Amino acid sequence: MVETRSLPLAVRGAESLAVRAGGLVVTGGLAVAPGGDPLAPAQAVLEALGSGLPAAARLKAYLADIRSAPALRARLPAFPAATSAVRAMLPDGVDGLVELIAGADEPPVRHSSPGGPGVTQLGGLLFCDGARFDPSSGAEEAGDLRAQARQVLGGILGALAPLGAGAGDLVKVNNTAACWHNYGFYNEVYNELLAGANAARCSVGGVLEHPLALVEVDAVAASGGALRFVDSTMSGVGRTGFSYRDDTVYLPELGPCKGPHAHGARAGDIVFVAGECPYDAQDRLVGPGDIAAQTRQTLRNVELSLEALGARLSDVVRTNVTLSDMRLFEGFDGAYAAAFTGPYPARTVVGAPLGQYGILVEIEAIAVIGAGREGVFLTGEPA
Repeated sequence: MVETRSLPLAVRGAESLAVRAGGLVVTGGLAVAPGGDPLAPAQAVLEALGSGLPAAARLKAYLADIRSAPALRARLPAFPAATSAVRAMLPDGVDGLVELIAGADEPPVRHSSPGGPGVTQLGGLLFCDGARFDPSSGAEEAGDLRAQARQVLGGILGALAPLGAGAGDLVKVNNTAACWHNYGFYNEVYNELLAGANAARCSVGGVLEHPLALVEVDAVAASGGALRFVDSTMSGVGRTGFSYRDDTVYLPELGPCKGPHAHGARAGDIVFVAGECPYDAQDRLVGPGDIAAQTRQTLRNVELSLEALGARLSDVVRTNVTLSDMRLFEGFDGAYAAAFTGPYPARTVVGAPLGQYGILVEIEAIAVIGAGREGVFLTGEPA
């Protein structure tokens, strides 16, 4: 039976603060007030669901001013969470949004990686720190997207290797691009270094911590179990060497991905859905200029991906939503709310440049199979 608890923190529209399900506590983007403690809302939310910051395995911050990232990161050495930070457009009156994934039943374990991103292990999931350009590597890489992609993706693979994981174990990859110019060069290196990977992926624009960085990547891998994927019957944009795989469900109802990746991945009872866009099965943009129509089609693609991997919309514990313009929020939220029967999943909504012309919204999701029956949803108060 679904349980609902409440906490006097603000939520904006159709969302919960956090969900506890399947051994995880997954929060949405928790608002940081101007001058406020960026970790205080997270601590309160996690404790309300029987967890805490020491159990955090993954923390991502969306900041109004990327220059505040070092101060936030300085607060984190006492905690094991893998971290990343980007600048994004945020709701008015908010300095940042902080989202977390924490353990509900077991503590995470931190693994250091000399010269590369750290990895936090929670059960069978491996969360990598946001891998980004190292300015000490040489000025010649500052404007070279291929070189930065090799450094970043190679660092992730190097961090996973001592833990017995590799490209084929990736289930989710998130890319933040400082600029979409020549982004095909990134996909070129991605295909080369991550050959055999079929992870779900999301790519959005953002301002990165180092002014010369062109891309930041955070990734999740799974160890110790068989993986399942869902994909279109058509090859994704930029994918080389496409071939049918025995571990993948192929749906003609889904259009091709806009990059070399799958629509979704399942590890155990956890499903990661790629950043879905408002395209139909024939790869046609649905609802040009209409945020409600685009939201409905995008969520339809999310639902198709979930169902192919044994989950439902009611099992979603968090969505990550990127709008091309934050002024579209009200129209988006109305269409979004109509797709769920409640309680709503946790949610992070930011504004950022999207990679395809005419797209107003992109939605990715995490689901825990059974959350719709046995999850604990922590609700807040309307902002």
